[in-house]
Amino acid sequence: MPKKIQFISVYMVKWLTIATFMGVGGGLAAYVLRNSIDFVDVLGIILPLWLAPIIGGALVSLVYLWDPDAAGFGTDKYLLAINKRKKSSSKLEPCLVS
Repeated sequence: MPKKIQFISVYMVKWLTIATFMGVGGGLAAYVLRNSIDFVDVLGIILPLWLAPIIGGALVSLVYLWDPDAAGFGTDKYLLAINKRKKSSSKLEPCLVS
């Protein structure tokens, strides 16, 4: 019985530690998201509305230059690479495969 209690206590400490880090990470992510939304709101007042498509196009172009597999039918390529376990030239694959 004491061995079982020790196993349960180690198990609980491990998962409580993981849950604590996940909670702190979620809180930080919410804080960053809120500040980002406020920043874009202020930026939207300063910049004219017609610049929005230009900025969006520049961001999409940067993503394409960073990872050419993201263009076109990128989702299909990623799903095929994950399901078939083929090597991909994508830089995002390590983030997707667990």
